[in-house]
Amino acid sequence: MNSPFAVAAHIGPACLEMKRLAEKANLTLLAHILDMASLQASKDQLAAMPQQPVEATPENTVRLHAVRGGLAGSKARDALR
Repeated sequence: MNSPFAVAAHIGPACLEMKRLAEKANLTLLAHILDMASLQASKDQLAAMPQQPVEATPENTVRLHAVRGGLAGSKARDALR
């Protein structure tokens, strides 16, 4: 029997592939709906993910801080463009 995590993990990428096909066929509403379905599948996959205790260490705390600080900076935004 498939777990909710496995089902959501399968549906998300399938929706993205169908979204690309819909965009190529100029079916913008369908592409948007499939994009929303993919986002929902990702959200459901995270919610169904087996919970494992994460120990806070200086390494992962610094890494998270660096990601937040890096994305907030104007240099990072300019680099993404």
